[in-house]
Amino acid sequence: MKIYCPSDPREFWLHDDKEIEVKQRTPDILFGLSDVLKLLENIENLSNQRFLLRTKVGPIICGRAKIKEAEIQDETQYVMSAVGEITEKVEEKDFWNLETIGIRDPGLTIPDDEIAWKQFRESINQLPDGRYEVGWPWRIESKRTLQTNFGVSLGRLRSLWKKYRENPEVLETIDKTIKEQLDLNMIEIAPKNTNIVHYLPHQPVFKSSSSFTKLRVVFDAGSGKTPLNNELLRGAVLLPQLPGILIRTLMFNNLLIADIAKAFLQIQLRPEDRDVTRFLWVKDINHQPDYTNLISYRFTRVLFGVISSPFLLIATILHHLENIKSPLCEEIKTNLYMDNIILGAKNTNEIKEKYRELIQIFNKAKMRVREFCCNSVEGNNMFEENDKHPSIETKSLKFLGIKWEIEKDEYCQKLPKW
Repeated sequence: MKIYCPSDPREFWLHDDKEIEVKQRTPDILFGLSDVLKLLENIENLSNQRFLLRTKVGPIICGRAKIKEAEIQDETQYVMSAVGEITEKVEEKDFWNLETIGIRDPGLTIPDDEIAWKQFRESINQLPDGRYEVGWPWRIESKRTLQTNFGVSLGRLRSLWKKYRENPEVLETIDKTIKEQLDLNMIEIAPKNTNIVHYLPHQPVFKSSSSFTKLRVVFDAGSGKTPLNNELLRGAVLLPQLPGILIRTLMFNNLLIADIAKAFLQIQLRPEDRDVTRFLWVKDINHQPDYTNLISYRFTRVLFGVISSPFLLIATILHHLENIKSPLCEEIKTNLYMDNIILGAKNTNEIKEKYRELIQIFNKAKMRVREFCCNSVEGNNMFEENDKHPSIETKSLKFLGIKWEIEKDEYCQKLPKW
């Protein structure tokens, strides 16, 4: 195969219509897609049907070339190849590894996961009452650059108050939620005279589909010049593949699902990491948030909205299940999706046994499992009223984002209109 390769890449533009003599031959080496992508550096568009790829082995032209029709009888595929030594060891798992096809956060490296795991193992501690305590997985030297974010938080609070002062029910619900969390020791009044302080803005989020909480206070850990989320490690992604879980649910004669109540807030945050979770609220919701009407709180538990929280939640649950070591714990680890627990059973007696054991397992970690539901009427009658999913009576509910007809045991997916 004759190829035009000028020393100056700009000369490619002058030879868009150059004819290429094509001959059939056996390729010297075949590159897999993952190997080719490692060689590519950038791509230039030479013409509508021709591209210049700059690789580590030199420039390569690809696309459609102008070919003499009379010189070729059959349509022939051809490749441009270069001989080189592959030094990377290819393992069998790489053929189905999601990272191979680029499904990965490009800003996260493997050492970050290792650092997050190391900090988690060093910080996790089970308190005398059974509750677990953890610390944030910090980036190296991050605390020194973290700013207070007080001005942003105060500005957002004033905007929130102005927006809902004509709708006092929203302010009353937020105030009630904060006071309930204070009574449950999920938050505490922030102390004075601490070194590292960071305030988180917050806003109400309305969720009509929720069975328990129609309004949630959501905190923004990504705001400010030095967001808290930028100073923390995300941690490893420990969620199993959702399609795999859904397929496994179809294999069970009896499907049992449950939910961990307020899962993030069941994990205690160590005292030295609490001051970066401060937030502002008003002493009296009937008056605007000025400096005489402000109160500062901080979380004593892991809160939703921080980049590290999903990792800390699942890592803590897996740590707890490892300590107990039972066949049911192994099944939970396989089918745990964030705070959703999915189990299978052969009959209603097994449903009852797993229902009771599941509650006992998580009670040891001061976590309450609720919203039990199964695809059996007899099985649903075994649950205590306080443990039942409220949607059992309606015979359908949202399960991992998909509508589940309970008694029919069918998933219903509404397709969008084209």
